[in-house]
Amino acid sequence: MGNYVEVVLPRAGLGHSLQPYSRAFCYYARGEAEFVHPRWFRFRIGPYLRREMDKREYHRIIRTPSGWGVPSASAVRRLWMRTVDEASFDPRSDGQYLVVRDDRPHDFRPLEPYRDRFVDALQSISRIAPAEPSAKGPTIGIFHRSGDMRGRAPDSSDDRRLRTHGYGYIPVGYASEALREVRRIAGWKVPAVLSTDASVEEIEPIMSQGGVTLARTDSALANMLEMRMHDVLIIGTSSYGRWSWFLGDAFAIVPRVDEPDRSLPEIRSRESAWFVYPNDTQLADAGIADRVADRLRGR
Repeated sequence: MGNYVEVVLPRAGLGHSLQPYSRAFCYYARGEAEFVHPRWFRFRIGPYLRREMDKREYHRIIRTPSGWGVPSASAVRRLWMRTVDEASFDPRSDGQYLVVRDDRPHDFRPLEPYRDRFVDALQSISRIAPAEPSAKGPTIGIFHRSGDMRGRAPDSSDDRRLRTHGYGYIPVGYASEALREVRRIAGWKVPAVLSTDASVEEIEPIMSQGGVTLARTDSALANMLEMRMHDVLIIGTSSYGRWSWFLGDAFAIVPRVDEPDRSLPEIRSRESAWFVYPNDTQLADAGIADRVADRLRGR
């Protein structure tokens, strides 16, 4: 009979949803269970109330592929198989229907051996094919998250506090100044692509630097897969940006977090440097700056 694995998707954004989704995929990639494709439809009123750009209607951009896994209807097997959770699942046994839930901290490390397969899997479920970067040569990707993240910012007017608080809204000045510093290190105006859900007025400090285009907005998944192709990524603390970092090979500029208990898991197999201000950053280290410059050489 074998084993089957199903993921219960949370009522959350794509980056968060991919956390339990990727754990379920690992059981499939290890050959321990057949993957039951989930239904991505979730009724969400929050994005409309907050007037967010991304309405999180993921069923419109994600499909069920035919090349791997089994259709959602296969979940009926749960009626006659033994339902287990991750703690009780035995990969040496069969006849188990494993249900993976959003009930534990995310860790990229178990997925690392299957990263390329996971990229292929994500491309197979995307209704819109990701496009290659339009710019020739090195590029910089920037994530500035606004929208629902504004409510997670600390109640403070101190700019440094807002840039280092851990998880939530990061002021636009962080990405703007990081872009300027990375270009200074590179020695030329490297083309940049900004992925954002913010208003035109909010992102003006980034766009006014020139050489910055906006990423696609018609598909969060295709956007994520396209952003992974940049040579350097400037990201915040949301999981969405970190997925693009993990799925690609970019050098990441990340916020410094002064509260250890609120830090998100690092991606140990990828290069990164923290940034707060141009005079308060690991980019001031000559060796780190040289590695960033190497990524951006050669127009």
